[in-house]
Amino acid sequence: MFFLGILSLLQIIFLPGSLLYKKIDYRGSFIQNLTFIFASSLIINYCGVFFLTALKLYTQSMVLFLFFVEIVLFFWLYRKMLNTPFESGVKWFLDWIESIIKAGEEFLKIKNKEERITMILSSVFFIGASVFALNGIWWAVKLVFYNTGTVFNVWDAIVSWNPWAIEWAQNSFPVHTVRYPQLIPTNWSLTYVFVDNLDVQFFAKTIVPLFTLFILLLLVDLGISTKKGGYLLGVFFTYLMIKKFLGGWVMAGYSDLPMAYFSLLSIYTLIKNNEKLDEESIRKKLFLGIFFASGAAVTKQPGLYLLAVFPLFAYFSLLRPIYGKDVKRIASLLWKPMVMAILIVLPWYFYKQITFIQGSDTTGIATILKVTQNAHKTTMLIELIKNAILQLDKYLALFILIALMIFFIDRLNRWVVLLIVFPFTLLWAGTASYDMRNLALVIPLLGMTAGVGFGKLIEMGIQLFVKIKFHRIKFWVILLFLLIAVFLGGFRWTSLILQEQQIELQRQLFSPDKNYMLLDYIEENPRVVNKILSLYPLEYIPGLREYNLNFNFNSLEEFKRRIDNPVVTHLMVPKTASEEIHSFIAGKIELGEYELIFNNAQWKKYQFIRIR
Repeated sequence: MFFLGILSLLQIIFLPGSLLYKKIDYRGSFIQNLTFIFASSLIINYCGVFFLTALKLYTQSMVLFLFFVEIVLFFWLYRKMLNTPFESGVKWFLDWIESIIKAGEEFLKIKNKEERITMILSSVFFIGASVFALNGIWWAVKLVFYNTGTVFNVWDAIVSWNPWAIEWAQNSFPVHTVRYPQLIPTNWSLTYVFVDNLDVQFFAKTIVPLFTLFILLLLVDLGISTKKGGYLLGVFFTYLMIKKFLGGWVMAGYSDLPMAYFSLLSIYTLIKNNEKLDEESIRKKLFLGIFFASGAAVTKQPGLYLLAVFPLFAYFSLLRPIYGKDVKRIASLLWKPMVMAILIVLPWYFYKQITFIQGSDTTGIATILKVTQNAHKTTMLIELIKNAILQLDKYLALFILIALMIFFIDRLNRWVVLLIVFPFTLLWAGTASYDMRNLALVIPLLGMTAGVGFGKLIEMGIQLFVKIKFHRIKFWVILLFLLIAVFLGGFRWTSLILQEQQIELQRQLFSPDKNYMLLDYIEENPRVVNKILSLYPLEYIPGLREYNLNFNFNSLEEFKRRIDNPVVTHLMVPKTASEEIHSFIAGKIELGEYELIFNNAQWKKYQFIRIR
């Protein structure tokens, strides 16, 4: 089973995309190639599973046969590369080191003092932004390790997304899916078909945090290739927003972050490598951009918006500056990729429309609007939008930043803001703002454009600094300005704000996912939670301290004595608890006397269980 499970991951993550990569003769950076292969594999798998299921051929024997064919093709297409010495595989790293050395040599050649100061300040910003970016990347890498060996443990994944994957694995179309598209469940289903077991979730769950990691890596790649610290700062902004608005869902198995990944990837494809473009390069860019946008559309419904506006984005950001008003030429470049996108996207939505007409499923649109109106306690559109925008809290400042910098940032990022970030945010605010997850499509694009805007602001500041010869100002003047800034800062950073910031930072201790899941549960069930018998350090987390009863979970007899206390309503059980305690709790859950609320492995593995 383990061997077949690993093969299923190879199919999901790598094999189909690597064949397409070779077929179109694509060349890019290491991260660009890696993300291209991953995303392409997911889309090709979705199409393949859909087609095989429609023909009732989605069986283990058929899947293994196709996998064998792919393996043969892979070794044939990559035969030259496989014979390449290993030393050439690290050439990109050596080239990177060489570029750093050359940059240092160029700096030493600069004689003009102002130019040297400009380069120093720009380098300081780039290095600082890189440090912030690495913080986000390290967090995402840790998520991948924390997720290994876990199962689905959050409501929608348990009752919707994974059951849909199981229905696909049983060679049938899931019916009760409302309008939710199926790229994620179809790929998960491959793990069940490969191992011929519908109960083992480990392999399907493995890919869940990869989308968050790849989102951040795409922005890192833009920063490195363009040498713009703004993109690296965008990594940090995106990381913060994902933790703030999607933190509890990053490893849940929901489709919001995968959809956001495909959306960012489609835009990234047009932004990357725009220095010299021939028509063949433009065709490849459009093909891949629309291909990945179609991937977003079959991952979750908001992806349809991206696919709809993508031709406009391509026109304003890439095609019009090159071809002007040559509509015929532009149409000749766009129509084939758009037909491909329709062939990928239409079958599922057409099938769902039939189920709606037959009455075997419902659209869910009216429910979404009603839930949003109930969440904001109003039916007025202006009030809905206002209340939704306020939910952005301090991150509303990023919208303000890009609005102020809209005419200063580059053309591509400007059209991202005008065609996607602002319009989709308003659409979300008026229709589906009951949950911040529904804004996921915008989050990495907002982080990216805000980072670019802030980077441009820094660049302008450096130019002004050099122009007014700020470096020649006397030290006492600078000290005076610093004292004034500190004095004025006291009016901005009040005691209340500092306390709120302290609380927010303390909630990031140990396992932020667990902390926020516990806080959300308590907020939703205020009368249910009294005391939590726990080894997890709840006493250090604001909002959880008063619920903590510390226990080491070593003795079953002592455990039974503790839970006899009626104030103990919940357990936070560590993986290190004794086997007797684990067996006792498992029996109670099986009998229905206890309820498993969630199982989370971030930092350390714990189960949160309701016993009363």
